Amino acid sequence: MNNWNLLATPLFTFMSLMLFEAGIVEDLYEAFYSMTANVRGGLAMCTVAVGALMGAMTGVVAGTVIALTTIALPQTLKYQYDEKISMGAVLSGGALGVGFMSAASSVALSHQDLRAVSAGYDHIRFIKPVFLGETITVKYTVEQKDEAAMKTVAAVEVLNEKGELCTVGKHIAKYFD
Repeated sequence: MNNWNLLATPLFTFMSLMLFEAGIVEDLYEAFYSMTANVRGGLAMCTVAVGALMGAMTGVVAGTVIALTTIALPQTLKYQYDEKISMGAVLSGGALGVGFMSAASSVALSHQDLRAVSAGYDHIRFIKPVFLGETITVKYTVEQKDEAAMKTVAAVEVLNEKGELCTVGKHIAKYFD
């Protein structure tokens, strides 16, 4: 096997199934529900927060979304949340931090003389949370340019208004004629 990152998704699926079967998830969501019973959409907000924490710990969006689907979806449906709201909370929790980096990458690529398209991200890590209303700065630095393969690899960093590093990752851009 050449890419060990591919192991993350099945291992997260296995972990979430173990947590679910052991009853830990049910107890956790019961606690979340009791804490947010008076807040409209409180359980959905908890699901987004859990997704952001899992994303911060792992940096694997696909694994986080699969784990949240296994863990959170049955619990939110159990508390009679609408299926669309439940799925929205799962998906937004899994992919929250990548949106910042995608926006910066699109702007950076639009300033290039060559035509380029995003080929995706690698090694995304969520270090600190970014809060609603907080000003962020996204740094995009090209680290490698492979002219034979017509691609670049850039370091992407998201900093909060205090200058603290919140998210890091690598962006791969593919150029074409």
